[in-house]
Parts: sequence; structure tokens; C-alpha cells
Amino acid sequence: MLPLSALGQRIIILGPSNSGKSTLAVSVARKQAMIAVHLDQLRHIPNTNWQERPDADFAQLHNAAIQKDSWVMDGNYSSLMPQRVERATGLIALNSNVWLRYFRYVKRTLRNKEARAGHLEGGEDHLSWQMTRWIIKTRNNGVRFARVLQNSGKPSVACNTAKELHALYKNWSLPAPKRPFSKIGPMDQARTSNAMGRDVGPVFALSGRCSALPFARTLVMRSDNRRYATAMSFFATI
Repeated sequence: MLPLSALGQRIIILGPSNSGKSTLAVSVARKQAMIAVHLDQLRHIPNTNWQERPDADFAQLHNAAIQKDSWVMDGNYSSLMPQRVERATGLIALNSNVWLRYFRYVKRTLRNKEARAGHLEGGEDHLSWQMTRWIIKTRNNGVRFARVLQNSGKPSVACNTAKELHALYKNWSLPAPKRPFSKIGPMDQARTSNAMGRDVGPVFALSGRCSALPFARTLVMRSDNRRYATAMSFFATI
């Protein structure tokens, strides 16, 4: 793995939704005394329910941001990627299991913390069928991001699993983010089983495969008020 210093002073972070881009951007920016730019915040209007800016306004903000001397920028937005890659000095691509990323999304919407990296000022995160479909639809986009890194000809780092991302934090001496899951204790598992009417099984942290996610699959299939209330109870134990 390349040292962080090899990526220079303008770093792009690419990856599917909820792969950890914004959190990594903040950690890198703090360590390198750089500005963290979250493209989702430029794309959407503050104090709205993630209402998008007009394309021309977003492009203007994007192009102004990449002209600065030093930054770490997370987000994809393919239509504006060519000029961003041209301006960048290094690239990072993240990927992980789709169910792990969906679980992160659900947890994010239920906790809805304003301090979350990349949070839209005045906005609220809600469970959305549109976002659920998007996460599943783009589950194989890691291949596309790998091509961007290869074609850029610039120093780059790819993390294809949560385990590899954890190793990156360690190798670059970055503050480790809070793990998305820990194994549920017997009492928590019993409460979850009773609430759902069945045993959902334990959930493990930082697995590149993270296969034990029947609860996330249940949320994909159904999202009525009862399930949502159960989800809130469940995530309070994580």
C-alpha cells in the first residue's frame, strides 16, 4: 500500500454509497491539514430534504472547489469526474459488501446525527426505497471505479473490503472510525429475537463478506411502521 504522502495534496475518494468515503475524507483532511469537500453537500441544497441544486449551479461549485490548491474530495458524480481526475494528484477507491453498506445506510437514517461526516446542514436522512434500490443497483460499481484509478495514471489506493479499509486506517495512522457493527450479546440477541418474532442471528464487525444480514434483507422486502419501530429498537443495541 502506498503511503498517504504519495497521493499528494488533492485526493479523490470514490466508491459506492455508504462505503465510508466521507468518513475517510474527514480523517485524511485532518491528518494532512487539508479541506474535506463532500460532493453530496455541493449537489444538494442545505435545509431541505436532500433537494438537488440545478446541474449548472452544482457544476460551478464543483469546478471552483477543484481549483483550490489542497483538498480531499469524496463523491462520484460521473459527469464531472474527468476534470476532477485531471486536477487530482491521487485517488482512493473504496468498496465493500452490499449488505454491509445497506446496513450502514439503515443505521445512519435511524440515528440521523448532524455530526456525521457528509451530513447535509438542516437535512434529515430517511429510509427511502429509492436509495435502497440505488444501493442494490450499484453494488458492482467497484469495477468501474477500479478502471478510473487505472486509467488516471496517478498514484492510487484501492480498498475492496471493510477489512482492507481498516488496514488503511492503521497503516496511515488515521483515527479509526467506529465499527459499523459489533457482535450482539446474548441479551441483545434475545430482545431482537422477541421483537421480530424470530431469531435474526448475530452480526459481526468488519467482515468483507458480512453474510449474516437477514435483518437488512427483511428491511428491503418490507418497510412498514412496525418494522421501522423494530429497526429503531434493534439499532439502539448496536
